[in-house]
Amino acid sequence: VRAFFLSCCRPWMACFTTTLVPTSPRPWSADAQLRPHLDLLALTFSGKRALSAGGFDQVIKMCDNMVAMLKQEQLDDAHKQEYCAAQFNTADDKKKALERTVADESTAIENAKEGLDTLIHEIAALEAGIKALDKTVAGATEQRKAE
Repeated sequence: VRAFFLSCCRPWMACFTTTLVPTSPRPWSADAQLRPHLDLLALTFSGKRALSAGGFDQVIKMCDNMVAMLKQEQLDDAHKQEYCAAQFNTADDKKKALERTVADESTAIENAKEGLDTLIHEIAALEAGIKALDKTVAGATEQRKAE
């Protein structure tokens, strides 16, 4: 930014140096330290010529451009902030939905485990019943053979 500013201001600064440094020697150069108001007067007149030639127009234009650019960046930042807030809300909603799904699935797993335990106990009871029935059938078969 500084290099850009200096590159734009060099022609403006050259305007002052060319108007302040005349090619012929100044008649008051011997008294320059005694009469500084003459240098100030020369600077004032040359400054008016520089202003009438549009010396500050570039600087003002650069300032206006910078203000416009900053306004645009502010708008862009505001839009990004709104977008990010919406994305955070969406992500939070998805997170809550996934947490509910995980809780529901955990409940379903627990119910399935309880059902499996119940089935295991029922199968064990049926196997015990089958073994008892086999013993009874074997006893009845032996009793018939003995008769």
